[in-house]
Amino acid sequence: MAVYFLIGVSTGFAQDMLPAAVVQIVPCVLNEGYAVQDAVRVARSLRRDENSPNAAFIREPLFLDPAFSERYDLVAALYYPSFSELISRREANQASTAPRPEPRTRLRDVMACNFAASTIRLSRAIPETDGFTGGDTLMTVRYCELEEGRDLSDAFEFVQSIATAYRAENSNLLMQVTTPRLGNRIGRPAGRRLRVNTVASTSTAMAERLDLSRNGFNALQGLTSPMRCSVPALWRTYATFRRGN
Repeated sequence: MAVYFLIGVSTGFAQDMLPAAVVQIVPCVLNEGYAVQDAVRVARSLRRDENSPNAAFIREPLFLDPAFSERYDLVAALYYPSFSELISRREANQASTAPRPEPRTRLRDVMACNFAASTIRLSRAIPETDGFTGGDTLMTVRYCELEEGRDLSDAFEFVQSIATAYRAENSNLLMQVTTPRLGNRIGRPAGRRLRVNTVASTSTAMAERLDLSRNGFNALQGLTSPMRCSVPALWRTYATFRRGN
């Protein structure tokens, strides 16, 4: 029988951390005749209200395991401040009887999203790294598994050390450690799996980060990794909504 558990977090680590963002990741397929740019355009034109997520992004895979691209074209990432807000906003939307004027082109006309295959992840940003405030940029994702006896605090401290090493080279890209919370694949234990996202402020900044490694810089020098990670996947991420903008 499979055993399911959450990634452990030490008490001291939890006290030092800001609350994690709650992120719903939804895989989607473009309808025939449409491109990712069409989905982005329509998503940006949607009417938003107090029950919308705090931020929404469309992510397009560029270099990724073909197993994803064989099934889907993109993912939507919806950010909420807490589970309470996610659930209350969803329920308010479902209960609303107010008429909703339809845009000329609806998002479902452009793409079909598989909400049954969506997952909820907790995303923790590394402090003092730059943010992403533009329209689109590049991001990398590493898929990792903790070594036996290691926990999330070890992973976070390790990624924080990597961010510090890059900062010394004038590359201070946003880095996030994300962990599965709801919707994990049946039969797959979640306790040791996590992802490390690196989100550049611009595509040029990502190219400069990648060139540091090409030119021989090793951010892991002197560090002991608490986890095994894949080669990074490269995505283009498009901001479609930010609360307050």
